[in-house]
Amino acid sequence: MSASTHSSVTDVDAGNSNDAPQVEALFLIRFDKKVGYTIAWKRTTNDTNLEGVEFKSLPSGLHALANDLVYFTHEGYAGLSAFARGDASAEDRNANFVSVGVLVRREGRFGRLGRGWLLAGRLEKMAAALARDETVAPLEEFWADQTSNAKTKHADSTDSNAKNKHADSKGTIRDRAISTVTAIPKDEERLPEYHPALAILQYLDLFGPLVFRLQQAALLRKRILFVGSPPVRTTCEFVYNLSVLSSISPRDAEHLAPGTEDLLRLPSLFSIGVHDIPYLESLRNPKGGHTPGNAAAEGWVACTTDEIITTKQKLYDIVVEIPHAGDANAQQRHWPKLRTSEGDTIKASQRDAARYKLLHRELWKHRQQATETFHDDDEQNDDAAPLISHDEIDAKRADDDFNEAYDDTAVEPVTWSRLAYQGFMWWASAGERDAYTTAEKELDRELVGDMAAYEDSVETAVIAYFHRQSSLLIKVLCQLIESEHQDEEREGEEGDALWIDRDDLSSMGLDTWSEADRAYVQEFGSLYFGRRVEIRGNEVDCCGLRVPMLPNAEMPMLAEPWKKYKAFKPLNLPDRTWPSKTIEKPPRWLSTDLRDGNQSLVDPMDGEQKWMYFQMLTRLGYKEIEVSFPSASQTDFDFTQRLVKTPGIVPDDVWLQVLSPCRKELIRRTVDSLKGAKKAILHLYLATSPCFQQIVFNMNDDETIALAVECTKYARSITKDDPEQAGTQWHYEFSPETFSDSKPEFALEVCEAVKAAWEPTVQDPIIFNLPATVEMATPNVYADQIEFFCRNITEREKICVSLHPHNDRGCAVAAAELAQMAGADRVEGTLFGNGERTGNVDLVTLGLNLYTQGVHPNIDFSDLKSIIDMVETCNKIPIHPRAPYGGQLVVCAFSGSHQDAIKKGFQKRKQDGATNESYWQIPYLPLDPQDIGRTYEAIIRVNSQSGKGGVAWIIQRQLELDLPRGLQIAFSKVVQKETDNLGRELLPTEITKLFEEAYHLKRNPRFGLVDYDITADRSSTPEPPQDGKTNKTSNLRRIFKGVLEIDGQEHKIQGSGNGAISSLADALKGLGIELDVVDYNEHTIGSNKNAKAATYIGCIVAGGNQKVWGVGIHHDVVQASLIALLSAASSFLSSRPSTPIPFRPKRSNTLDIPSIEGSPLRNGEKAEQNGTQVEKLEAMVSGEQADVKSGGV
Repeated sequence: MSASTHSSVTDVDAGNSNDAPQVEALFLIRFDKKVGYTIAWKRTTNDTNLEGVEFKSLPSGLHALANDLVYFTHEGYAGLSAFARGDASAEDRNANFVSVGVLVRREGRFGRLGRGWLLAGRLEKMAAALARDETVAPLEEFWADQTSNAKTKHADSTDSNAKNKHADSKGTIRDRAISTVTAIPKDEERLPEYHPALAILQYLDLFGPLVFRLQQAALLRKRILFVGSPPVRTTCEFVYNLSVLSSISPRDAEHLAPGTEDLLRLPSLFSIGVHDIPYLESLRNPKGGHTPGNAAAEGWVACTTDEIITTKQKLYDIVVEIPHAGDANAQQRHWPKLRTSEGDTIKASQRDAARYKLLHRELWKHRQQATETFHDDDEQNDDAAPLISHDEIDAKRADDDFNEAYDDTAVEPVTWSRLAYQGFMWWASAGERDAYTTAEKELDRELVGDMAAYEDSVETAVIAYFHRQSSLLIKVLCQLIESEHQDEEREGEEGDALWIDRDDLSSMGLDTWSEADRAYVQEFGSLYFGRRVEIRGNEVDCCGLRVPMLPNAEMPMLAEPWKKYKAFKPLNLPDRTWPSKTIEKPPRWLSTDLRDGNQSLVDPMDGEQKWMYFQMLTRLGYKEIEVSFPSASQTDFDFTQRLVKTPGIVPDDVWLQVLSPCRKELIRRTVDSLKGAKKAILHLYLATSPCFQQIVFNMNDDETIALAVECTKYARSITKDDPEQAGTQWHYEFSPETFSDSKPEFALEVCEAVKAAWEPTVQDPIIFNLPATVEMATPNVYADQIEFFCRNITEREKICVSLHPHNDRGCAVAAAELAQMAGADRVEGTLFGNGERTGNVDLVTLGLNLYTQGVHPNIDFSDLKSIIDMVETCNKIPIHPRAPYGGQLVVCAFSGSHQDAIKKGFQKRKQDGATNESYWQIPYLPLDPQDIGRTYEAIIRVNSQSGKGGVAWIIQRQLELDLPRGLQIAFSKVVQKETDNLGRELLPTEITKLFEEAYHLKRNPRFGLVDYDITADRSSTPEPPQDGKTNKTSNLRRIFKGVLEIDGQEHKIQGSGNGAISSLADALKGLGIELDVVDYNEHTIGSNKNAKAATYIGCIVAGGNQKVWGVGIHHDVVQASLIALLSAASSFLSSRPSTPIPFRPKRSNTLDIPSIEGSPLRNGEKAEQNGTQVEKLEAMVSGEQADVKSGGV
């Protein structure tokens, strides 16, 4: 197959500067501080509808940028807008935002941008100018130019249509496709500036091997949603590129079943937002098979900055989470996350990773040729020619760059079947190359071709490469169908299925070991050929043997498990003493993260990661660190020597420990790695459990003891007894493996023999590490084993008993704690328990368990987050959200009763004036999060099960509002309803916004207080006394006269009552709103000149029992009360027939996208609570007592 850069159509609309599209609409959008974004100026042809275009032109988050370009679709048109931010004063809220946009026609049903990008440069210039100067002259000039050109273009279009009038149906399809594209010659021209395809290399770099999964999803015409933060131009260009890469050329379309014409290209919606949700809901769901000829599935690709859309799982099939550009540096870069609407992660196959590596290498060569000068005669001069060719150097650099960015979390792990096959092939072929695997690599290499040869059109070469991938799949499937028709034996097959085997999958460019690729070809065959595809066989022929690929046999749990598994026989220790003991001091700690933890990783740490990890361990306070297994790899040997030889890296009080099996040549190698160290621990291990003795090593007890003694004596001879080692202080550690499964008496006998061979002293004790390498029984059994050993080993004062529990039964922490109570002195483990199988004991949990019991672990966990970041980066394994102390959800509470208890605990602690060192007693929180560098903002998390306490706590922290109990209950119901609707928890920012909307803190949707006057009712007051004194009016009724803006119209109202609130309530009766005030609370927010009054009013609907609440905040306490009553009136849900303005609630059910990380809770002083009862209501807000119990507001 030729690797030409030209598929039948490259599908790139190159255009040219003289081929700009006809503009159907031109508009200017400005930000108005009162009403938001508005269309300030517009011109259209044929009354083009622009309703809602301001929302599409300005996605969420653009206000933080200086400029951006936004692609979108609107009413069948392609849209492009240029955003710019200008200088603004404080009076304008520092908001001067403009956007200049156009609408152009899209060619055909699947037309993408209508070449609108040709206008991008001019739109950007106009937007920048209009952000500085409001003069619209540039817009008028631009529109005049478009109008003058429209007639000429219309005439050209008419002539072109006449020429194509008699084309046949198949030719029409091809002409329509080619009319919207221009194939770019390989060496003649580059893509013009602003062309979206120019971002295709960035697209490949960002997505890595996931580009192939994206192409598969696009070819299956799924609904694909890119989610990222601004700027949106690049993401819009990614939408364009995915649509282009997944297009099917007319040449390949000839092989497809009839009725698939609408599947040739994936519709591009570009930027969308919450305003597009109704439109997305109207599109047909593409899930499931498709029968050609029936209504095609409505797949699409789009992008958004409104993350809340992802919570509506029925709207999309695939979501692509694009990381923010500033989230990580080059070495920490991760490929984006792809997941289905059900939440399943989508990963690239192993073959995807391999062919992306080939593609990456070719693109690297292209970049190097663009920046370097290379002469042909250099290679012809043998004397001057380098030993390593230029291409080999480029390939090495490309592979290094690929490996640095490689993210194994985005790639499917190697299956056991694949490992077994590859290992068997290596053995069967004596290490020669596997012809089958080689054929796959050669096919992938041929598909890539030599992209470096097309310097000026690399984007086109990339597109052609992906089209060849699609074409290969189509042609192989077509050939299989045609050969099936010619096969007379086909009648013997079951049903109408198309049967293929693993060779067919491989020839399609797919990974034969990937279940996802198998599912892909099955759905592709159904969608484009109307055939059910079945894959034959789960085994591979290999030298006459059958290697299983995907075992399907199910193995149910046994009804009688005792026939297969024996219960572990515990040690008989009736006089055990450990249950009555407590841990009163920390043990000696040893971190084995860099050895035991590292060897268990799928992708072990590299040298630099181990280097950073070691430095972190020493900063935390670990004095004994097992750094390597030097005899197992040169990498470990070199790392150990680097530690030893680098001045200042190993503190003087830190011991370097290394591990070796009991083999002399390996012990020698291990000791050599520590040459020059100040403090060193040599750790040898030997199997003592019957299982390992008999099955693995075929040794009896006597042979085991003899080998242990021989290796111990040899170890001493080349360490403590070697004069050349005089500069190193040596300790010796011996592990009887697996101690937990060994006979206690035999393990003791071995250790006695080893002790005699080493000859320890009280000052220089020997370390006996007693590992639960495999956790065999309950933790108390392990504690019994440790106590038995400590009791019976002689010269106990010359011995340090060490523990190394694994977590096979999930009890490693308990086993380590009980074993310390049983007499152990030392614990080996890893941070957060990384290790083989289910892991080692977790040193973080052990240390902080001690800390919460008042015992300092001598390890500093003050900044636990930085520890977690390092562990996750180096191990490439996330810490479980529920992991003790370190998990993200550990200091969170969802339950309403838990939230309420935590809130009251913090309130009590504050009332008591507690300091950081005061006795800690908070319900549900055994540890003060501040002690490990965590804050209180994550403690309350709200979902549908949460109660009033957590909600009230967030509002108090976010808005400094102390909600009365009745309002807490009312608002918690609002929150629960919202969480039920969304099907997820709410972040603090979302809850705050919900409260502001529910109680109209920022804007009352129905009532606005324009003007008011409250005076005493003097109608029954006698004439003033003659002596000039003023009549006392404090006991008189009050008259409220005011102007309300109701639904945008002003209305004069009047009422009377005992005070300001009751007189306004009386005035509202004239509108048919009859509310009885039954609850009133108020307090101050802030202090001094900035103090405000916060007022809460609860009302009962007259003649009923419905209760509504209102909230008012103002510098004046009276006005705050009036605002609160109007807030309650706006929430009044049942109107009387006489109400002149029927009430229709206008609160939106859709929240704006919340901040991903939430909003930090403020730690300011709690506002003073000065709530009063309703019977004191009017006195508090009367003229003479306006400052009573209101902090002087």
